[in-house]
Amino acid sequence: MASGGTFLASGGTDELIKLYDLKRKRELGALMQHQGTLTALEFYQDTHLLSAGEDGLVCIWRAKDWECLAAMKGHKGRVNSIAIHPSGRLALSVGNDRTLRLWNLLNGHKASVHKLGREGLQVLWCDQGQKYVILYDRNIVVYNITDASVASTISLSTRVHCITTATLADAPESVEYLVCGGDDKHIYIYELETGQLVTKFLAHSNRVRCVAIVNSEKPGASQPTTLVISASTDGTVTVWDLATVLKGTADGDSSSMPSLGSYNIDCRLTTMSAVSGQ
Repeated sequence: MASGGTFLASGGTDELIKLYDLKRKRELGALMQHQGTLTALEFYQDTHLLSAGEDGLVCIWRAKDWECLAAMKGHKGRVNSIAIHPSGRLALSVGNDRTLRLWNLLNGHKASVHKLGREGLQVLWCDQGQKYVILYDRNIVVYNITDASVASTISLSTRVHCITTATLADAPESVEYLVCGGDDKHIYIYELETGQLVTKFLAHSNRVRCVAIVNSEKPGASQPTTLVISASTDGTVTVWDLATVLKGTADGDSSSMPSLGSYNIDCRLTTMSAVSGQ
């Protein structure tokens, strides 16, 4: 799933991208381009959508009329994840062919290929676009975009299912954090630049499948509040105040980590998209 503005997109094994209007709460239709299961969706603002699938394609869609502007072929097999640069000019993708591919979104062509030597499960850009992050089976590696050198490496003791980056909206210094969750039911927060663990805490009664960041503007507040939203296969969606969480210790004690709220939807959660202000 992915959201951009008032749009929500979802993809599945039926090879379709379903589109929804979040404001009007209705389905808009479906897009057909891929041959195989949809594996990744990513919006750039509310103007363009990128999709990827088991067929190895990365497609660019224009949201104004939902025309497929390009179907970029490069990966030899399933694409696991895609990420759009903050500028909207570039995108990264990783797949089961153990490569990282850089795409030029302005002309719809491949810009470069980097052999990873192992399968990348998820890729994302840092907020400033100067670094990118790849999740592997038991490692998270932060790379510099200039020369693809390793900036930091985080070794994991558990299988991680989801990662995202976060910056405190009201912080005087823009320290960037990496938020991740996995099989051991905890949420981990690392300082992105150094790879140092800031805190971890027990978040759910089962594995953490999704994490997302939203800046929530409360009426009358001078600064927005940065929220961490997590979803688990135990059926719950839980919201945390990032500033409060960062004040905790790294010992995994959840007693000092109260959530802002939790909701149980009584079904097994596998994916989530967080939207602010709709």
